[in-house]
Amino acid sequence: MTENTQNQVETQTGTDVPLKPENTWFNAKYTPAADVVEADGKLRIFMDMPGAKKGNVNRPLEKDFLTVDGATDSGFYGGKKPLYSEYDTGRFARTFELSDRIDRSGIEAALDCGVLTLTLPKNPEPQPRSILIN
Repeated sequence: MTENTQNQVETQTGTDVPLKPENTWFNAKYTPAADVVEADGKLRIFMDMPGAKKGNVNRPLEKDFLTVDGATDSGFYGGKKPLYSEYDTGRFARTFELSDRIDRSGIEAALDCGVLTLTLPKNPEPQPRSILIN
């Protein structure tokens, strides 16, 4: 921050206000918010991703971790610059640790109207059984 800018802040507020430097990071990623719902023997994860396209969203599954990553851009504003926006744009990533109760072979993903829905079917509960002695 320049000395002139600091002086302007002090003049306008009448106090010495410490201002934080801008935290801009090259290749920084944001973490999209998620809602998790359980119903019908499945977990559903809903993530808002305005501007995301199917080809720009990856869903790698490695061991017990499901990662959603990709990129969005502000192109959905039709070339106009928003005056105010609460939507994040750029690179994003979010990782979920899966329990052994999740059927990894049945995981599905759908992207519709800027909302990514992940469906994670649960394995059936182990049932008690008797073990025969030979």
